[in-house]
Amino acid sequence: MSTPSVDNTSDDMAAYLLSVADKLQSKVDDVSNNMNKKLEEMSKRIDTLERSVKQMEPPSEPVQE
Repeated sequence: MSTPSVDNTSDDMAAYLLSVADKLQSKVDDVSNNMNKKLEEMSKRIDTLERSVKQMEPPSEPVQE
């Protein structure tokens, strides 16, 4: 049988570890959300750039044989 102080220490340690795990998960979620936003922004900018490049290209002439 364990003593009450050991049980309290175990409970405190478990609570602390859960708290740290929750904080870490929150930070990972924040980083993931930020990365997804940045990737979406980059995708939109690339699409805009591609449209601009296509508008700058001269019209193609039909191939004559």
